[in-house]
Amino acid sequence: MLPEPGTLVAVAIGAGFGAALLLLISALRPTSSDPSPPARWRISLQRARTSIGPLRLAAAIGVGVLVLVLTRGRGRSHRFD
Repeated sequence: MLPEPGTLVAVAIGAGFGAALLLLISALRPTSSDPSPPARWRISLQRARTSIGPLRLAAAIGVGVLVLVLTRGRGRSHRFD
């Protein structure tokens, strides 16, 4: 069963505006004049050593467990016999 044509047009217009916004942001983004890229592993290592790193990790694990608990068993109730 297909959705109504008005819904498809609205989705297409929304996707077009999203793509236009993405292109605008990437076009206006400033470029670096330094030809050598930064050492990304050093930057990520410094970020991981900050005091907020373990807090973010704990929050991510907590949210993951919460999603698993809330969605557990929901897929089994939709049987197609």
